[in-house]
Amino acid sequence: MAKNNELSAKQKRMIVAMLASRTIGEACESVGVGRTTLARWLSQDDFINALRQAQGEAITQAGSQLIAAQEDAINTLRSLAGAARNEGVRRAACNDLLAYSLKFHDQNIEQRLEALEKALNNQT
Repeated sequence: MAKNNELSAKQKRMIVAMLASRTIGEACESVGVGRTTLARWLSQDDFINALRQAQGEAITQAGSQLIAAQEDAINTLRSLAGAARNEGVRRAACNDLLAYSLKFHDQNIEQRLEALEKALNNQT
């Protein structure tokens, strides 16, 4: 580890490789780090904290991409539900639209229920 509890350049590259690689072995090989060294780094709080932060940022970015794509996905399902020549495709698209609508409705009900429970708890 570098001085002042900062990660070394190789540790930083290892974190990037761990996020991009399919396996730990692949990540180690791409950076030129042995598994024993990685195991030692994984026992260090600074490395673990940096890895968790990078993982969190990657998850946030993926979530943003999913949110950005949802309108296109819904429009595609709507188009398939109405215009697909194959009856099975139309049925599957309709089924997906209904399932996602119900899931959204359930989440809305759950949020409302939680708000009511919180309000009741605050009264007692």
